[in-house]
Amino acid sequence: AALANRRPSGIGLAHEEIAPPVAKPYVWDAKKGPEGFVVTGYAPTDDSRSKLVSRAKSLFADLSFADRTDVADGAPQGWDKAVTIALEQLAQLKSGEASFRDKDLTFSGEAADEQLASAVRRTLKLDVPQNFKIIDRIRYPKPDLFPAGSGYVMGIVNSGSTVDVVGMIPSE
Repeated sequence: AALANRRPSGIGLAHEEIAPPVAKPYVWDAKKGPEGFVVTGYAPTDDSRSKLVSRAKSLFADLSFADRTDVADGAPQGWDKAVTIALEQLAQLKSGEASFRDKDLTFSGEAADEQLASAVRRTLKLDVPQNFKIIDRIRYPKPDLFPAGSGYVMGIVNSGSTVDVVGMIPSE
């Protein structure tokens, strides 16, 4: 467009097509921590980048914010939706990171409790486009089942794949 409007006299422009470079692998990372929120990697267009930065600033308004993204071609299909959902779920956690590498999403962080961790996992699984592979590493604090000095307490914790029996019994 710039060449079409301001070119030297006598010079014609037959065709102008400037495309961003192709990024392989196509990476994008968002990290939320005590030092703030940082986003790095690529966005497919300036418009897409602007929308994501605006959304991230609204979700993480109470944190310092750094945008280190650039525009590049090569985003997988459904990238905008996947990244937006990852940002929204990252906002639910105390700290964490969403890392995209082509169609692989690694989502890690610390949730306040097991219910929140499960809700974030469910949202990622159901709402992120199905062409993305999701690896989640969401942690949460285990509840204290027996406060010290409160007598004999026993508990059973079912984590889905294992059952743990915890507690105290008299020594005599």
